[in-house]
Amino acid sequence: MMQSQLLKTGCWLLCLVLLLMSGIGCSEPAPASPPNILFIAVDDLRPELGAYGSSHIHTPNINRLASTAVQFNRAYCQVPVCGASRASVLTGAYPTRYRFLGARTRADEDYPEAVPLHTHFRQQGYQTYSIGKVFDRADDHLEGWSVPPERFQGRLRWTDYHSEENLYLDSLHQLGLPWEHLDLPDTAYFDGKIANLAIARLRQLKAQEQPFFLAAGFLKPHLPFTPPARYWDMYDPGAIELPSHQSYHPESAPEEAFHPWTELLVYYGIPEGPLPDSMARKLIHGYYASVSYVDAQVGRVLDALEEYGLADNTVVVLWGDHGWYLGDHGMWCKKFNFLEAQRVPLLLRAPGYAPSQTDAVAELVDLYPTLCDLAGVPMPAHLMGQSLEPQLKNPDAEGQGYAFSKWEDGLSLITDDYAYTAWMPGPDSVAARMLFDLRQDPKQMNNLAGQAAYQELTDILHQQMLRVRGADFDTPAQ
Repeated sequence: MMQSQLLKTGCWLLCLVLLLMSGIGCSEPAPASPPNILFIAVDDLRPELGAYGSSHIHTPNINRLASTAVQFNRAYCQVPVCGASRASVLTGAYPTRYRFLGARTRADEDYPEAVPLHTHFRQQGYQTYSIGKVFDRADDHLEGWSVPPERFQGRLRWTDYHSEENLYLDSLHQLGLPWEHLDLPDTAYFDGKIANLAIARLRQLKAQEQPFFLAAGFLKPHLPFTPPARYWDMYDPGAIELPSHQSYHPESAPEEAFHPWTELLVYYGIPEGPLPDSMARKLIHGYYASVSYVDAQVGRVLDALEEYGLADNTVVVLWGDHGWYLGDHGMWCKKFNFLEAQRVPLLLRAPGYAPSQTDAVAELVDLYPTLCDLAGVPMPAHLMGQSLEPQLKNPDAEGQGYAFSKWEDGLSLITDDYAYTAWMPGPDSVAARMLFDLRQDPKQMNNLAGQAAYQELTDILHQQMLRVRGADFDTPAQ
């Protein structure tokens, strides 16, 4: 009897020890380590990608990321130009009449009181790194990076030309040709070098316990289109299609909606006015090839994340800083108030969240609060976006239902069903308006603003846009 009781007691004690060792008997689970963040920015990337339904584009690596991420099908930038968009994303703040205006925007000058994303994460114990084009100006908010940002300079400058013809033209003209087709390795151009640096940094970080925030900014498909020849060769020039509305300016749209695409006009050999079809196809070919080149570099970085055992505890974000016109409405480049310039790809993969797609409207300013949520760090009070974590949990979850975007005096509100733009040269003045029903008119051909049947809706959307843009929109910076 005594031996039986001792045996039962011993078994009970052993079970208790095992329970305690397994943590079941603890009141709270052991805290998970903070996730790393891989923050991939791509310049001038419109959502014309395989993952977004474009079967003619070769993007196997971005498609692979999308298959493991939450894909936002309706994400929009706040300013359709690189410098201002990036300043908005990295501060989590909207543009105003005096803030985040153009390509050369500096966040530390336009909104110095805001704590930018990388600085905030460094203050929360993260190692922070910038490789390639993250801010437009490499020395913007330097104090937030653990080491100085790593950027490259070509033989002449950012154009990174390699052909003798382009190097010669670039020395005489404003810029060389808008394309280059050379049989060179990927690492001859900046984006291949950026991928190399990002991989080297991941290799270093795999042995460190401190969480990291690694921002990698790829330059293509920004002009000039200079991917190595093998990416040009992925596409048949004869199969390149022009957009169905490439020569169509909606007659009902105001003249404020259209202006010269000066970013392309400064390249050698580009005429003013409509482009010949052969030149338009060459530019579209170059854009597609540049997207495929960037896709390959993104794939190399994602492969390294897996190889070094970091993928399971790393949030991966891939975003385009704004869209880009490829002859849509007869226009090229960005800096317009149509959706082709405002809509961007956005992929977000986070540990513990299942892959899915969501049609909830999202903004790039939402990235800052979302990453705070995912990392379990506090949110600064100045943030203007909303966390996208509800859509990560449930793709059918309703978001805020709108996005705000601005280019010069044109202020846009994009909702589930409509795109509304008002050109406001002053606080209370309206020079022109556009309203498109995105359910019936996704290519934005028929401007409904000014039609009596849509006057009430126009007024409602205008008032909502005024509320969304913020009370300090017309307040000059101090």
